[in-house]
Amino acid sequence: MNQVQMIAIVAALLFLAQVLYLTSKNRLHDQQAFMWILFALGALIVGIALPWFNGLANVLGVSYMPTLIFMTAFFIILSLLIYYTIVISKQDEKMKSLVQELAFLSKEVEDLRRDLSQGE
Repeated sequence: MNQVQMIAIVAALLFLAQVLYLTSKNRLHDQQAFMWILFALGALIVGIALPWFNGLANVLGVSYMPTLIFMTAFFIILSLLIYYTIVISKQDEKMKSLVQELAFLSKEVEDLRRDLSQGE
């Protein structure tokens, strides 16, 4: 095991510890915590399997193995951004619906108060 592999494993373990800590303090919800735990475990697997990735890079014709890892990470991050864009879009629609409902209910309460004060 070389020095780069040890650094990658230690970094992945620190990341996993951070995710578990934030989850225990309820700063990450279960769904997001599960996803980040999977990413941390994936990083740990990559750190352990660095020699295998070197062979995979050679098979794929990539001359510099870190390029393969960065390219894979880039596409994973893009997928994550698309996922969170979808989540934000859904939340935006829900927020719009709630604001409209609140405005309708406020108007209804105002009308009822006005009718009640006129009836006295």
